Amino acid sequence: MAGSTAANILAAARAIVVAEGSSGVTMRKVASAVSVTPMTIYRHYADRGDLLQAVAEAEFGALAEEWTLRRISASTDLDQLFADAVSELLDLALGRPRLYALLFTERRPRARTFPRDFRSGQSPTLTVVAEALQQGIRRGEYRAIDVWEQSLIIAAVLHGLIQLRDGDRIDLDESLFRSLCHKAVQTIVDGLRS
Repeated sequence: MAGSTAANILAAARAIVVAEGSSGVTMRKVASAVSVTPMTIYRHYADRGDLLQAVAEAEFGALAEEWTLRRISASTDLDQLFADAVSELLDLALGRPRLYALLFTERRPRARTFPRDFRSGQSPTLTVVAEALQQGIRRGEYRAIDVWEQSLIIAAVLHGLIQLRDGDRIDLDESLFRSLCHKAVQTIVDGLRS
């Protein structure tokens, strides 16, 4: 029963993040959504920050599960892999912007950081990019590079474009914005070709 209570609390907190953003998550609001007392939440999560961290980790876990289904092999079409990854990141950023913000742009005490956490393979999303770049180097398609730095550069460009759009600095409809993001990543990848 305790496991289902914790799962219900986590699901309620996630729903609030999606609808209102992390600032909307309060222990009282989550407790009300799950029909428990606010003190019940503290049996499972130390505090609000711990609960938000659990939401982020659960989401990254789901992303990791989805992204690791992409087995990168000698026959993987790397251009298609990058295009798919861009599309999926944009689906998250544009479809669930408040959840995207919690995962990628808001400060969290235990958020993964570059270079330590990324180089050790702890980022489910950036690890796929780095592995794809490494495969391209092995095949002779890309020149020798630091795959982790280059992965961060690709991610930074995408996250930067998303932030510019969120800040109303890019005035493109969704289709044109997606096209811009795909072109940006393809331009970077094309620059790596040997």
